[in-house]
Amino acid sequence: MGVDCGTGLTLYVHIRITSESGISSYSVWPTWGGGGQIDQTFSPPLPTFIDEIIVHTHDILDPVDRQHEVGLKVTTPDSSQPIFAYALEPGGRCPGHYQAPTPTDTTPPPEPPVIESASADPSSITFPGCGLSQTTFTAVVIDNQGLASVTLRYQINNGPLLERPMVQTGNSTYQTTLDTEKDALPVPGDLLWFVEARDTSDLLATSDKQTVFLYDGCPR
Repeated sequence: MGVDCGTGLTLYVHIRITSESGISSYSVWPTWGGGGQIDQTFSPPLPTFIDEIIVHTHDILDPVDRQHEVGLKVTTPDSSQPIFAYALEPGGRCPGHYQAPTPTDTTPPPEPPVIESASADPSSITFPGCGLSQTTFTAVVIDNQGLASVTLRYQINNGPLLERPMVQTGNSTYQTTLDTEKDALPVPGDLLWFVEARDTSDLLATSDKQTVFLYDGCPR
């Protein structure tokens, strides 16, 4: 047997079969599973010689990069076992019979940022001159898409909600500071604060609210 490439998914399979007892049937199929199997069964008087070109068309493109083989199965009345023969498509596979699968998108789905920790050090600050007028806010934030912003939001004595951008100082660490003198923080009072993180997918996360105490004198 031999195989020639046709147009599209079509093959021309040349089979040549000889059997003195007759040929009961033959089947032609792609061994890789492309479909389009051809089955031919004969009734008496059985042919003893077949020489023909069969037009065989695959049902599908092969998603696997491999050689293509065509199988031939023949049954005869004088044998309980079928006879098999095989032939490769020209060049191992006809052009256009393989289609690479679409690459799988491995991009993880967007998830909100995770604020692993948020702290203020120290948690109490005083009027200028006492040496404790500044506190540093630190947050550790991770995100699987990339962060757009990390912001400190704070409110003093139930006043308006204010904000200050936090600067990245490490791989996942962000910081900013507040100072009773430089930032004109009213004392005494309570500074209620939290951290807000927003990523490039516009997903948002906020930390728990905490308090920094503002004193108007030096602690004794």
